[in-house]
Amino acid sequence: KLLRLAHQIKGSSANIGAMELSAAAKDLEDASRNEKPEKIISALIDKLEAALNQVLESLKILDENSEAVTFNEMDVDTATLKPILIALGNALRSADPEKINEEIKAVKDQLYTPDVINLENHINNYDYDKALELLEKII
Repeated sequence: KLLRLAHQIKGSSANIGAMELSAAAKDLEDASRNEKPEKIISALIDKLEAALNQVLESLKILDENSEAVTFNEMDVDTATLKPILIALGNALRSADPEKINEEIKAVKDQLYTPDVINLENHINNYDYDKALELLEKII
């Protein structure tokens, strides 16, 4: 049961961009599959629980700020936003964390949508390839 549950959490969390939770679930899934000792399994469950709590807190914040997450396309100044998105892409390609943080902040000042939140999650997990893929879709 633990193996199946960990597998389901791994996939579901990856689908919503909760990569830390997905990684914790993968570790638990692997340990369950390999029948690791209870002490190891227990530590991995604790790790999974911490990652899950982090996701739940993030969702709670999003729910509280749901008005900030929604937007009317007419309110977005694409002439201003597009160069900022391109600058973020350049920063991601150069893998410069300081520049990336500066550019994602500028993007969030202009556009704060679920896609931008997912983009920021990829960046925070240093998954720059996924961030670039999503950024291309946003552009």
